[in-house]
Amino acid sequence: ATSAKQDTIIGHLDGVEGLLGTIDADTGALAAAIGPASAANNQGSTVSIPASNTLALAAFSTRKGGTIYAPDTNTQIVYISLGGTATSSGIPLSPGSSMPLNQGSGAYAGAVNGLAASGTQALIVVEW
Repeated sequence: ATSAKQDTIIGHLDGVEGLLGTIDADTGALAAAIGPASAANNQGSTVSIPASNTLALAAFSTRKGGTIYAPDTNTQIVYISLGGTATSSGIPLSPGSSMPLNQGSGAYAGAVNGLAASGTQALIVVEW
């Protein structure tokens, strides 16, 4: 009876080893498809944005994605421009709102500029 139980346990462990091998292979394939994480600003930075065109995030050719946040402590809209000079006709980010820079192969890799409606506001930029 003891050897039968041992054979059953060994059979179960063999099945687990096969499953772990499959998981390892799938993980490797996923890592290859995604690619390495870029040496980006993935911890986030706060950028002061005055009422004049200001670079909020430099272009980064291997950017995989990112987000621009307008903290809720802002008192005015910050206008965003992707790749050009920020103007009051740009993409408005109200206090407490955010804007994704897409992800994966469609991620925007160019510069992001900002312009505060008035005063000096903040943007939190994160990229990966």
